[in-house]
Formats: sequence, C-alpha cells, structure tokens
Amino acid sequence: TSVTGVQTCALPISIPTTTVTTEPPLNYIKCNSSSVQINSGPVELNCLLSGTDFTAINITFTSSDGSSPSIPIADLTQDDVFDHIVSNNIQVSRDNDMIIITIQNGTCQDDGTYHLVMHVGEDIASDDVSLTINVHPIGDALLILDPDQIVGLTTERIDRLHSCEANIGNPAGTIEVEIKRQGTSSFVPVEHTSHTVDSVLNCAINRKLGFWIAFDATMYNATLRCKAENSNFVDSLPKYSNLEDLALIEGDFCDNRNDTSYHHPTVCNKFVTCSNGNPFGKVCSPDTLCFRPDIKNCDFCINVDT
Repeated sequence: TSVTGVQTCALPISIPTTTVTTEPPLNYIKCNSSSVQINSGPVELNCLLSGTDFTAINITFTSSDGSSPSIPIADLTQDDVFDHIVSNNIQVSRDNDMIIITIQNGTCQDDGTYHLVMHVGEDIASDDVSLTINVHPIGDALLILDPDQIVGLTTERIDRLHSCEANIGNPAGTIEVEIKRQGTSSFVPVEHTSHTVDSVLNCAINRKLGFWIAFDATMYNATLRCKAENSNFVDSLPKYSNLEDLALIEGDFCDNRNDTSYHHPTVCNKFVTCSNGNPFGKVCSPDTLCFRPDIKNCDFCINVDT
C-alpha cells in the first residue's frame, strides 16, 4: 500500500497458539479381579502399587446383589493396616508394593467389588477389584405355553407371552427355545422375541424368559422345549425343559363369527374368544375342565360332548 507516497508492506499478524495438555491418569494402583468356585477355599485379590509414597488407602466392599451399602473393610497407612472387623473370612495384608485381600472361603456374601481409594499428597487414585463366586446351574427348566397360539399373527401380544424358567448359574448361562416340527427328528432353535427377568438365589441367577413366537403354517403339530446351558462350566450339561405340543389356531378363525367364545379346534380344555374379529386363545381354569360350547364356559369334562 502507499501512504503519502511511501511504499509500505502489510506484515502478517502473529496469533499466539495455546497448547492444551492432558494430565496423564493416576496409575498409582492397579488391581486384578478373580473368581472362585463357591465354598472351595481361599482366594486372593491383588492390587499392585506404583511404589509412590501414599498417605492412606481406604478399602470398601459392595455386594453384587446390592443388598447392602458400601462396607468399610480396611484402612492402610505406610506403616500399618487397620482392619474394620467385618468378618473373620476377610483379611487384608501388604507385601511391599502389593496389597492382598484374602477371602478364606468364598460364599455368596463375598460376591462383589472391593473399591480402593489411594491418597497421594493432594492426588486421589482409585481402582476396583471384583470377586465372582462361580455356581453351577441347578434344578430343571420349566416351560409354560400360553394358549394364545395364533397362526399368522405378526404383532407381539405382550400380555400373552410364553415362559421358560431355569437356574442358569453364575456367571450367567443362557436359555434357548427350540422346536421340533412334525415329520422331523431333531429340535432346532426357533426365532422369538424375548423379555428376561433375573433374580439371585444362593449366588446363582434364576432367569425367567418371557417369549413370543410368530407362529406359521409349518408349526402345526410341532413340539417346543427350552434349553438352559452354561458354557462357563465344562462339566455342566444342558438342561432341557418339559415338552409342550403346540395347539395352533387359524388366524381367520373369527371370520364370519360373532364376538363370543368357541371350542378350540383341537383341544378340549381350551377355547377361542373372538373380539372385533380377532381370535384369542384361552384355557380352562383349572385345566382339568373342558370347554362347553352350549353354556360358553368350562365344565367337568364328563358333561361335555366331544
């Protein structure tokens, strides 16, 4: 540019840059989790210190089932370990840069997480170490079929789910639903939607699987079962439920029918209620009764013409 005849040049403006640094994580303590078969003797949980001098280390325990709040276990200084007397089953010791939590005999109450908080000057570092109590699956699987078995229905009826319930051990195993179609010799997995509810009993997980199947014409006279297995245990065999035969209802059953109840097409203790042209499968209660079409209700089977 030219100002009063003097040639000048515009210099580039230098903009200072700001370097953002991220503090490295506080790796003062590193723990390794473990697992043990229930009631099988001592197990150690180890946490390695970085060698840094610390002011204190606090150890607390939280059970996996959430049945109790965080429980103080021990406080450590450079010179000593102060145990909180919770159980003679748990001991905390230090060997140079290693903190050792020893559980003398792993029971359900010991399944959970130990939380270690380390104070180093003004810094605080922490890590968790978990103990999993392994439990084999026990008992049998139970399959219950809802009588609402409509061919061609494509929308799940959430209030009419079938169910399979089994103890699947800990860590948790799986439940599968299998079908054996008429004319075939083996069971194969069947596609279904599922809703699971887990509860804990004696460390093991009891699972109730609610499921719904879109029945089709290939499933007439088929048989269902469910299979519970746990691959975490090499010596654990699959558990199979009771067998249940399907009693399917045609999707067009209510076409040209009034909104009332009718005898089931194939089973005496079941019936079909038509509502707005849609069929709903139902069963007599108790299921030792039979549906009686003339009174639109269930009765002793001796009073029902078959």
